[in-house]
Amino acid sequence: MKILDKAAEIGRLLAASREYQAMCRAREELQGDAVARELVQNFQMLQQSYERMHMTGYQLTEEHVARLKKAEEDMMANDTVRRYFSARQEFNRLFNQVQTRLRQHIDLS
Repeated sequence: MKILDKAAEIGRLLAASREYQAMCRAREELQGDAVARELVQNFQMLQQSYERMHMTGYQLTEEHVARLKKAEEDMMANDTVRRYFSARQEFNRLFNQVQTRLRQHIDLS
């Protein structure tokens, strides 16, 4: 189908983009850095735990919020983590621009 062929072409172009390549390099660097990986995992586990608590009706305390904020600050203080999140954000921006361009040509109302 012609549309799916074009979608595959867009996928290949995205994969070849500077933004995607930078994100892949940053992800590899993150995976190779045990300290950075642990910081991300600790933050994500805490975030997921608090999200589950909130979804079950438990009211998070100021201490919970402070602990999560501290974990995020610690994580983002790491250069490897910061480079990964920055690269991922740049790729997401490009991907969102592609989606916006597609939506501009489709009337979904």
